[in-house]
Amino acid sequence: MLQQSAFIKTNLKSSACSYNYQDILRTLRALFNTINMDDALPNVEQRSQYDGNF
Repeated sequence: MLQQSAFIKTNLKSSACSYNYQDILRTLRALFNTINMDDALPNVEQRSQYDGNF
């Protein structure tokens, strides 16, 4: 099975308790094996390891 990973850029105002936020995460978890989140984009050298950037 192909390992697929995604990076999600968040911001400090993101509400992890929000229904919409949780719904989006559930959808992404169904599509990707690994999801990494941060408020800063990964270094250019690291971006190629992700199949999806949101």
